[in-house]
Amino acid sequence: MLSTFLVILYFGLFYSNGELSVTVTDLKNTEAPIYMAIYKDNEDFLNTKKMFTGAKAEPKGNKSAELKVELPEGEYALAIFQDINGNGELDTNILGIPKEPYGFSKNYKPVFSAPKFRDCSIEVKQDTKVSIRLLD
Repeated sequence: MLSTFLVILYFGLFYSNGELSVTVTDLKNTEAPIYMAIYKDNEDFLNTKKMFTGAKAEPKGNKSAELKVELPEGEYALAIFQDINGNGELDTNILGIPKEPYGFSKNYKPVFSAPKFRDCSIEVKQDTKVSIRLLD
């Protein structure tokens, strides 16, 4: 009984969850869904098959959308896109440049290449709020 309590206490102290609330602004379409990929480390960053978790929101006629996710406290990087054509994927041109609106945590704006995890990483703690502007 005491050992069970100590295990619960240990995990409660070191593995607490936080709520991440993300407001996405500058939507180009007030009906197209917003997809968010959440990454936990550099090696998996921008590989959608290896994202930590994800979320989806419908703007429902609004110029912004909000996504909320429960996460263990820690460092994460976010990648978001608005699926204008509704195919569930971020469409890119032949060079890999997005053809649909997209954005990253810290409102990182890529110049010549995709961002690195460290460019977009944020610390998620209890009740973390982030705002991300979509880029064309």
